[in-house]
Amino acid sequence: MNKYAYRNKLAVVTGVSFGIGKAYAKELAAQACHAILAARSKDKLDAMEREINRQYGVQAYALACDLSNANAPRQLAEQISELGLSVDILINNAGAGTCGRIYV
Repeated sequence: MNKYAYRNKLAVVTGVSFGIGKAYAKELAAQACHAILAARSKDKLDAMEREINRQYGVQAYALACDLSNANAPRQLAEQISELGLSVDILINNAGAGTCGRIYV
């Protein structure tokens, strides 16, 4: 893959508070990709935004939202539009799981 494929693109990454979402956001930033960081935890988002902006020299935007809420995707899209941004990439990592027996 071309190491410049993500340069100056804008990605929306959901579920960036920890784990895979956080890793995706940092990897994209390391490849000069700007990012909209979406998760429920505003304080974690703000810290991640500062870290990415400082460490990678790209623009990150922290937009808190709870994507388990049915209206949240529309509200997130409206916030992005209000910022005048155009999204190139979506990493839809937000999710929830349950524990228990799986029956097939």
